[in-house]
Amino acid sequence: MPKAMKKGGPLGAVRHLLKGLKGKDISLETPAIANYTTGEVMGVSSDRLYAKFGVSRLEQDTFTVRSHTLAGKAHSDGWYDGEVIPYKGSTGENGIKADSTVEKVGKLKPAFIKPHGTHTAANSSFLTDGASASLIMSEARALELGFKPMAYIRDWSFKSCDVSSILLFQTSLVHFLIRFATAIRRAPFGSDVLLPRSTNTQQSQPRIRHWCI
Repeated sequence: MPKAMKKGGPLGAVRHLLKGLKGKDISLETPAIANYTTGEVMGVSSDRLYAKFGVSRLEQDTFTVRSHTLAGKAHSDGWYDGEVIPYKGSTGENGIKADSTVEKVGKLKPAFIKPHGTHTAANSSFLTDGASASLIMSEARALELGFKPMAYIRDWSFKSCDVSSILLFQTSLVHFLIRFATAIRRAPFGSDVLLPRSTNTQQSQPRIRHWCI
């Protein structure tokens, strides 16, 4: 640094500091959406899984249109009233395309495995940011505070799985919990809703915490 100062003054010192520096060294580093173990994004993993089980592009597109149609109807019918915190005055979800048709989504090209994949921008989950909150406590405490329980956690399990089958973990764990409930001679959830939850994403370790409500 002193030599650079002597040769070029303050400007020379700045040039010395910036020598070898590239644009990527000072640019924002966006988080990767790929699984750090497999290097695959979830769309690729899911596309391969659908091919393995023989789920056609038409079946996926048909289910996609059904999902968007029902989601749009649920909002218009007021099922989400009071459930979504407004953002800039709106409680609408910008990912719902209630006017979708099989003909429209069928025109889109594969987004992940090209050119023969079946996952497109329409029949795949869109990237989004969001948050939710749950207040969990014992039934006695809830009643003491005057709260009406919305659901009960009956059982839970904590397991690991191979990353190659990471998209199937919920199915295997639900089966495990049902077998467990049956083994201790308790009705396997009866009319309760199985609500799989997971701490796993494609960006985290393939270690699954799973419970049913």
